[in-house]
Amino acid sequence: PAYGNNTSGVLIDEGPQNTTGQEWGTVNLTCSASSSSSSPSHGSHTLTISWRREGGAPLPTGSYSLTKAHPGENSVTSTLVFPNLQLEDADLYYCEVTLASYETGTATFDTSRPARIQVLRVLRLFEVHKQPGEEEERREITDAAPSITLASGANLKVQCVGSRSGG
Repeated sequence: PAYGNNTSGVLIDEGPQNTTGQEWGTVNLTCSASSSSSSPSHGSHTLTISWRREGGAPLPTGSYSLTKAHPGENSVTSTLVFPNLQLEDADLYYCEVTLASYETGTATFDTSRPARIQVLRVLRLFEVHKQPGEEEERREITDAAPSITLASGANLKVQCVGSRSGG
């Protein structure tokens, strides 16, 4: 895909950066753009930022963008927020900046370089207790040390040792 077109008056000042986050965590991508035309939210021009995912796939469920216009500076900033990162959110993302002119009925745009989101899988450990004739009880172990973080696709070998009591 094309990026960095820098067409008539539109400039991406800061594009989104590659980032890594943990599964179920939060990550943000930020994009800032400016215009040499009139104010981004007043008069006859409007400067906007939208987000897209590689290949036109929909943005992840639950993601949202926060946009703030800076009228005195003819600029706008948008942050794409992933509040509950999932493994399938790992992808390339782009910000697209549009400058619409209401006087001429035209729009110019610029597209950022892609930003890659990498998602690290979080390993969750559980204790399982079951007495004869009773329901199985599962409790997440939250005080286990050390913490283990693996990149997607990495291997981990875990040895489990159990004991039987009361039997």
